Amino acid sequence: MASCAANTLNLSPEARHKAWRERILLGPLQGDFLQLRPSSVSQPVGRQTPVPVAGIPMVHAPVTNTVNFETNNPNMRGRLSVTVVEAKLTKNYGVSRMDPYCRVRVGHSIAETPTHHNGAKSPRWNKTIYFPLLRGVTSLYLEIFDERSFTSDSRIAWTHISIPKAADNEEIIDDWYALNGHQGDTKEGMVNLVLSFTDVKHLENRRVVAQQQPFTMSHNVFPGGHPSSPYFTSIPPLGGAVPRANQQIPPTLQRQPTEEEVQSLSDMFPTIGNDVILGVLHANHGDPHAAANSLLSMNS
Repeated sequence: MASCAANTLNLSPEARHKAWRERILLGPLQGDFLQLRPSSVSQPVGRQTPVPVAGIPMVHAPVTNTVNFETNNPNMRGRLSVTVVEAKLTKNYGVSRMDPYCRVRVGHSIAETPTHHNGAKSPRWNKTIYFPLLRGVTSLYLEIFDERSFTSDSRIAWTHISIPKAADNEEIIDDWYALNGHQGDTKEGMVNLVLSFTDVKHLENRRVVAQQQPFTMSHNVFPGGHPSSPYFTSIPPLGGAVPRANQQIPPTLQRQPTEEEVQSLSDMFPTIGNDVILGVLHANHGDPHAAANSLLSMNS
């Protein structure tokens, strides 16, 4: 290379230019010059494979938002309801505002929330996900990703949460949990989750009731003449064995909600009137946990 450069110094400017041009341009350009060539394997439009971070485990199981509840599974304890409300992140990674979404894993079940476009450091999802809770599963794993169009999605925060023991008593747990990330452990921000647990026996009773009633939505008029917000008059059928026609179905008793339960739900949902809360409680047979899940769906 040095000898070639020395030889061109002895030429005239026109000859030197011609010599360099012949060395750079070896022939005519192809017709697809500077064009993006399609890959042999077409990639679906949407979320791509996230970028792994060295030394940090990632979820590699397939993601599905359809969970099958088999109430006749002897290892099934019940159903865990996880409502991913919002997050407060420490940093917005990238030049533009982030488009965050959450991925939650409970046991072998994995589901994702919708993407909050331009959510940046304060994304809100209000997404309720139901997971079958098997015996031996005592924790859940949550990750937050930044959805990207032309590159792989980037994981920006994650946390490992032990399911509170209070959830076993069918209490509603509404709490904030610290997030780990590039800023350090517990320094990437906080995420707000609402957790509740329903025992498998209650699921079986609801499944029997659901087979007797269609899954509809209706408006009711309460004393005073004001129509309430729509709510579910029965719960959707769950997976499991269908009882035979000659099998006797036990009657379902309507449980009357207490004033403390109504007041507790009123404190959780201050923008919803007590008449609507009472209607949702009656529609869920007086079960405050199921009513809270219905109110969360209405308030989202």
